[in-house]
Amino acid sequence: MAKRYIVDVRDLTPEEREAVRDRLEGWAFMVCNQYRGDFELIAFEVIWDRQEDFLSSSVCPSHCHCFEI
Repeated sequence: MAKRYIVDVRDLTPEEREAVRDRLEGWAFMVCNQYRGDFELIAFEVIWDRQEDFLSSSVCPSHCHCFEI
């Protein structure tokens, strides 16, 4: 069964956010942008359907706060 995670990217530059998203999209089933009220990108919601645990995988960005929802 797929699990859902949040990857907080508020502390990253736009270029770093794009790099994180590109990496996530290469591995995750689905990646959705999460915005704050002023349309600032603050996080990615990741739908992870692989056997490997996302939080301990090499795909999970170590420089971002990530948690299961």
